[in-house]
Amino acid sequence: LGRNVESITMIYDVEGLGLKHLWKPAIDTYGEILQTFEDNYPEALKRLFVIKAPKLFPVAFNLVRHFLCENTRQKISVLGANWQEVLLKHIDEEELPAIYGGKLTDPDGDPR
Repeated sequence: LGRNVESITMIYDVEGLGLKHLWKPAIDTYGEILQTFEDNYPEALKRLFVIKAPKLFPVAFNLVRHFLCENTRQKISVLGANWQEVLLKHIDEEELPAIYGGKLTDPDGDPR
């Protein structure tokens, strides 16, 4: 990329999240990964946007939120119907994937 990356903004597209995804061993493993990331790279996460969250999402989030420190929880935004507008306020459209309302595509033109 030709530049240093000091922090990241993440987008979690949770469309289709269902009960089948709330398998305890997977949640525990994911929590451990989050904890390792926090312990070793505490300031790497600039912001995390959760989009297309189904009604079940608060249940799933409550299962993993206890793995996160308060500082990290403050960086998480669960967006509503206006998620594309919010993303474009925080992410340059040239760096936001086309599938999320930006202009970025992969080298083959895939919008994902």
